[in-house]
Amino acid sequence: PYKACSFREVLIHRVSDLADAAIELLLIGNLVPAFVMVRSVVETTAMMYWLREKSKDLLEKRDEDAFDEFLMKGMLGSRDGTTGRSSYNILTAVDRLNKEFDGIRGMYDQLCEFTHPNWAGVMGSYSVIDKDNFLLCLGKHHQKPPIVYGLAPLIASLAIFRDYYNSSAGLLKEINDSYEQTPL
Repeated sequence: PYKACSFREVLIHRVSDLADAAIELLLIGNLVPAFVMVRSVVETTAMMYWLREKSKDLLEKRDEDAFDEFLMKGMLGSRDGTTGRSSYNILTAVDRLNKEFDGIRGMYDQLCEFTHPNWAGVMGSYSVIDKDNFLLCLGKHHQKPPIVYGLAPLIASLAIFRDYYNSSAGLLKEINDSYEQTPL
C-alpha cells in the first residue's frame, strides 16, 4: 500500500508541474515547447490510469507480485540502466488509456510530431517560404501551429487525471484495509 500511495502522489506532483509549465508556455506563445510539456502530461495521465487499473486488478485477482512489479517498474524503471530496473514503454500506457478514451492516442501522436524534429516541430513551426522573393523566413514569429493541438490534449488529460486520481483513493484504501486485516 505504501508503494502504491507513493506512486499516486508523485504522479500528481509531476502532472501539476508539467501542466503549469505547459500553460505558461502556451500563454506566452511558445507553442512547440508547450506541446512537448503537454505530451508529458498525457504520458503521466496514462500512468495514473494504469495505476488505478492495476489497483483494481489487485483487489480482484490478489496477485501481489504482479502489482509490486508494476509499481517498481513505474517508480524506479529507467531506460539507461541507472536504476537496474527497466521502465515501461510509455506507449503501452497511452494505448491502454486510449482503449478507455478513444482519440487520446491520436492527440498524443500529434504532440509527438512537435516533440521530434519532424516537419511539424521544425519547418512547420519555425519557417515560412516566401516564394515570390525566394526566401526562407525563420523564427517562431513567422509560423504558429494551431494552439488547439496543445489545449485539447491538456484539458482532456487533466480531467482524466483528476478523475482517476480521485477514484484511486478508495481503491488504495481498500488495499490498505486488506493489509491491515491480513496480507493479500
